[in-house]
Amino acid sequence: MILTIEIGNSTITLGGVEGDEIRFECRINTDRVKTSDTYCIDLKTLFEIYGIELSAIEGVIIASVVPQVLNSVRTAIRKLLNLEPLIVGPGLKTGLDIRLDNPAAMGAGLVAADVAALAEYKPPLIIIDMGTATTMSVLDPNGAHLGGCVCPGLKISLDALTSRTSLLPGIQLDSPDRAVGRSTADAPLEHIDEQGVEQAVENAAGAHADHGNFCAALTAQ
Repeated sequence: MILTIEIGNSTITLGGVEGDEIRFECRINTDRVKTSDTYCIDLKTLFEIYGIELSAIEGVIIASVVPQVLNSVRTAIRKLLNLEPLIVGPGLKTGLDIRLDNPAAMGAGLVAADVAALAEYKPPLIIIDMGTATTMSVLDPNGAHLGGCVCPGLKISLDALTSRTSLLPGIQLDSPDRAVGRSTADAPLEHIDEQGVEQAVENAAGAHADHGNFCAALTAQ
């Protein structure tokens, strides 16, 4: 089994992959002050909950956008599993053609999302990852990464809306069932999760219209 770990700004996602099967998937909160020993305890507890024997894990790969947490989790893996994890970043051969001004600066999360999308879909592709930040990548017909954009994530946008407006209540993200809200509580929710993403996809596809019709792939936490 290969243990995959994505360290995001808000959550750490773990998955156990065996062949083509995902044996388990779980999340814990990202904590920048936790020590490697604390993460070691968290990992051991999760493995016990999901019935995973430590000896069954043959390799580990980590993609992280939080450097200080990466160091703690990597050390925890070494202590618990006696394995040296692969780190998604400069030096790791992924087969992805990154056509940026500085390819080494491309985020690990974007690299992982691009490689995963290419394994499932035929390019050209527009890949949207909705996490703490909403990111978008554009891949040409040959699967080369041409660039992308970053904007505030849904939760950040919602928090900003409610914190800066005195009369709006704390509200939860939900799918609207109508185009026009009928109360103060549901009006701000209408299309907050659609308009920005749809416009970004349209703009990206239009800017690269010479590459043909794009397939859009969406991931969310």
